[in-house]
Amino acid sequence: MGEIGTKGLDDTPVNGQTKKGITSNWAYDHAANKDAHHAVFVDRGDPSAYDFGVGSFTQNSQWNELDLHAIVPSGAIAVLLFIDGYGGSPTAYARFRKKGNANEINMSQVTQQVTATGVTADLIVPLPSDRIIEYKMYDNRWNAFNMAVKGWWI
Repeated sequence: MGEIGTKGLDDTPVNGQTKKGITSNWAYDHAANKDAHHAVFVDRGDPSAYDFGVGSFTQNSQWNELDLHAIVPSGAIAVLLFIDGYGGSPTAYARFRKKGNANEINMSQVTQQVTATGVTADLIVPLPSDRIIEYKMYDNRWNAFNMAVKGWWI
């Protein structure tokens, strides 16, 4: 038995290469490089209560900040929110967006279109590094508004 050579191995991955294998050195480098991987969803589990209730939100038709850093870990790039609300007037809405965005296009929204009907929604909101998002609600249209963080992408 002779010494195993590196003739059939490659330290640089090549698309379509089927004649050579990758080395454990490449596999180690790839596993250690967080930018080489896609985002992974982390399920928060089974919280016993909502994270925020109607009193946590300012309903003034302006963009306000909501700090998620006590719930969502550093490094998260987006969050999955569950909304359960009940408005006392038609067109009650809540919009959520990444803090720092100036426009109202890249946002998530939940809307109650008929008075006195409940609404639920799952919303995905991108996160800045400080984990503070922005929200906007019409003036005092929500009688009940509960929100839970279901998980995040990291």
